[in-house]
Amino acid sequence: RPTSLEEVGSYDPEHLTAYEAGIKAGFGRIATINLAVFRNEYKDQQILISTVSPNSGLLIVRNENAGQSRIQGLELEGNFRVSRQFTLSGAFGLLDAKYLDYVSVINGVATDVSDRKLKQAPDITANMSAVYETALGQALDGVFRVDAAYKSQVFVDTENTPLLRQPDHVILNASAEFRLTDSGFAVRAGVDNITNKRIITA
Repeated sequence: RPTSLEEVGSYDPEHLTAYEAGIKAGFGRIATINLAVFRNEYKDQQILISTVSPNSGLLIVRNENAGQSRIQGLELEGNFRVSRQFTLSGAFGLLDAKYLDYVSVINGVATDVSDRKLKQAPDITANMSAVYETALGQALDGVFRVDAAYKSQVFVDTENTPLLRQPDHVILNASAEFRLTDSGFAVRAGVDNITNKRIITA
């Protein structure tokens, strides 16, 4: 909610025209592959921006409208059962997202940010998971999982400020789960962001 009068204001509703086409293919119990292409055309897209108040010098957050913007791309997903115990899954995405007509008030100055990238909109994303399930005893199963997620560089502000650019990075996670087959009781332990990668999120 607003914490100062400068954050109080009105903005117009956004309008979206969306197009999407896709295909799904299954190969028995061995593999499934999904492909989707999409295009979203926005008019008056609602944008949450952070800027510095020209009056107080403090950071303020407010909503405003981007005149026109466009998001288009494709997504590919796959799931592959390598064996009864081992499964691989992954996804790959390409994104083209930018403002087409947008003048934003940044630090008290009207700034044309048309043709710049939408914030937090990576050109490339990818992820992969490997899951291995095995019996550890007559009444105990184990599930071991490793995940990797890649994201290309993004900007966290509408102006695409170089200092607020998050470089491309990979996040690695791992977990182990132990299940009692008779009772359904399970214990899970995991480590997120194994390499302790530091990223800019906002």
